[in-house]
Amino acid sequence: MPTSKAGSRKKADSKKRPAPGDGAGPKKGAGPKKVVTVKKHATRTKDVRVKNNAASGNDARVRRDAGPGKKVQMKKQGAGTKGGGGHASRAAEALGAKQARAARILALLRKEFPGAVTALRHDNPFQLLIATILSAQCTDERVNMVTPGLFAAYPGPAEFARADQTAIEEIIRSTGFFRNKTKSILACSSALLERHGGRVPDRMEELVTLPGVGRKTANVVLGQAFGIASGVVVDTHVQRLAGRMGLSAQNTPEKIEADLMEVFPPSDWIEVSSILILHGRKWCNARRPLCVDCPVRSHCPSADTFGA
Repeated sequence: MPTSKAGSRKKADSKKRPAPGDGAGPKKGAGPKKVVTVKKHATRTKDVRVKNNAASGNDARVRRDAGPGKKVQMKKQGAGTKGGGGHASRAAEALGAKQARAARILALLRKEFPGAVTALRHDNPFQLLIATILSAQCTDERVNMVTPGLFAAYPGPAEFARADQTAIEEIIRSTGFFRNKTKSILACSSALLERHGGRVPDRMEELVTLPGVGRKTANVVLGQAFGIASGVVVDTHVQRLAGRMGLSAQNTPEKIEADLMEVFPPSDWIEVSSILILHGRKWCNARRPLCVDCPVRSHCPSADTFGA
C-alpha cells in the first residue's frame, strides 16, 4: 500500500530518535577509549594516593585540585629530637632571665668545682701555649703525659726553633695530628723569636697572628697565664653544655662565645670555661649525661629531655 511523503519522513525520524528512557549517545570524536582512560586514571590516581599516604605515616594531605601525578604534602610539625649535643626544644628566654639563670648555675658549679683552672700543666706562658696547641683533638691527660719530656728537652722557643722536626714528631706522636702540630710549634717558636723577642704576647691581636694559634688557644693563654679576661674558651665540652643549658643556640665556637660573653659578666669569663669543662667531663658527658644526679638539674632545660 503506497505511503505519503509526510508519512515516510515521520517513520524515518522515529528511527533516529532514541527510545524513551535511553540516554543520549556518545558525541562524535569521543570514543570509548577516551572515556575509559579518564575513568581509569582518576580511580587509579585516587587509590594510589590514599594507599601511599596511609602506608607512609607522614600525615600527608593531598590537595584536591592537584593535577595528575602531582601530590602536595604538608609535613606534620613534631617535637624536636634529642641527641648527644643537640639543643632541647624550648621557648625563647629573655636575656635578663637567662643571665639570672646562668648566675645560679655558675654559683652551684663553683661549689662543685672550687678553684677550677685549666688541667694543662705548665710553668710559664710559653709552655701553656705549646700544651694548648697539642690539646687540639686530644685529651688534656694525654698532653700532660707528653709535655714533661718535651719541655725537658726543649725548654723554650729558642730550643724549639733549632729542633729537628722528626725528633719532635716522635715525642708528640700520641697526641694525634703530630705532623701538623710539630709544624705549628716550630713555626710559632720562630715567630716568637722574630717578632716578640721570644716572649709570649699578652694581647689577643698579637697572639692570633702566630702559627697554630686561634682565638680559643689565645683565650686559654690570656686567661690562665696572664689573668686577662679576653673572652670565653669554647671547646667541645663548652659548646655542648651551652646548647643543653639553653645558653646559646648557635653552632660555631665564635658565635657561642659571643652568646656566653653576653650571658656572663667579664669577671666570670676565665672561670666559667674551666668550670663548664669540668662539669662536662663529670656530669654532662656527650653520650650519656647524668642528669638525675646533676647539681644544676633544676636550672637546665634539657634535664628532662636527656635524663628521661
